[in-house]
Amino acid sequence: MLMMLFAFGSNGKGQLGIGNTKDQDTPQRCIFQFGNDESPGALIKICSGGNHTLALFDSGRLFSAGSNDVGQAGPKTVLLNQSDPVDQSINFTEVFLEAKLQKIKTCSATWEASTVVTEDDEIYTFGNGPNGELGTGEDNSLQPQKLIGFPPRNSSIVDIASSVRHVIVVLSDGQVYGWGNGRKGQLGQSKQGIIRTPQLIEGLGFHAKQATCGREFSYIVGDPSSPDHKYLGTDKWNLQSGIPPKASSPSLCRKSLGSSWCGISILDTSGEILSWGRNDHGQTAPKNLPNIMHVAVGSEHTLALTESGQVLAWGWGEHGNCGPVLHQNDNLGKSWHESWNEIPLQPMSRDEKVQGIGAGCATSFIWTASDYNGD
Repeated sequence: MLMMLFAFGSNGKGQLGIGNTKDQDTPQRCIFQFGNDESPGALIKICSGGNHTLALFDSGRLFSAGSNDVGQAGPKTVLLNQSDPVDQSINFTEVFLEAKLQKIKTCSATWEASTVVTEDDEIYTFGNGPNGELGTGEDNSLQPQKLIGFPPRNSSIVDIASSVRHVIVVLSDGQVYGWGNGRKGQLGQSKQGIIRTPQLIEGLGFHAKQATCGREFSYIVGDPSSPDHKYLGTDKWNLQSGIPPKASSPSLCRKSLGSSWCGISILDTSGEILSWGRNDHGQTAPKNLPNIMHVAVGSEHTLALTESGQVLAWGWGEHGNCGPVLHQNDNLGKSWHESWNEIPLQPMSRDEKVQGIGAGCATSFIWTASDYNGD
């Protein structure tokens, strides 16, 4: 299977991985430096910090692009057979982790740090974490550091989420832990300020299954077919007081969950999106969307993959992350809250399809795959 990743949006530090540092408003093919002919497999997750991007494959291999000033993109593999020097910030290059480290099963990113979870449920963090984002008690680390004694025995990690300054982890026993900036209550009612090591979030009242994080909040949910949910954090933009009744309705069956810095989006199995929060630049879902298969929520914008294979975008697109400009002096369109932009895709072969989408800090990603193997 042949996989290709495309990116557009903010690119001042090379976080799109397209070989330059220019913002883009149409999808550009990303450059991967694999170092050998072995395919890393299928891309399963994209996550982004302020100026760096992580790309995780089902083989457990991790690649990154963008700023690495404080180690947030991880130590990189040295390509010994590369004839020309490789700029590891503007291309996706493999993150080099210690040989004892197992394959990575998931990852997340804060503004200047990254968190990876191995298949053995060990957590390693690296980068800059002045607000406790590393979870190790340290403020920064250029090398991956393991969180000692976490998770607790007889539990495994089922979900991890993070935003600018905090991290949330959901365990198999339904308990939830967090670390980082908790000043707004996003790590529990205690509002303890900065929490530098994993702390149990008490009082949920249900078995947690998934979480998402915004800039100053956390949103935790139970089983997809249950109405269980818990909001933690600031009520700015009516994020708590404006939770739609349908969010706790038994008729809602969550397919996926995501959040921007100031908003929350839920994709129902019916293909409908329920969203609320900040909407001064069209961040919440427009009306009359076609049926949606996948959603990716960035800092202030959203991508959606329709059942017919179209990629749609809405929200704040000042860096091109929502596609080309629609109106002069208004790159979102005057009625953007009632509409969306269809992203122009490069011509694809008959058996090539969009497999996934990702969104970060004013960045957007689309990956395709086909059965063509180059023979």
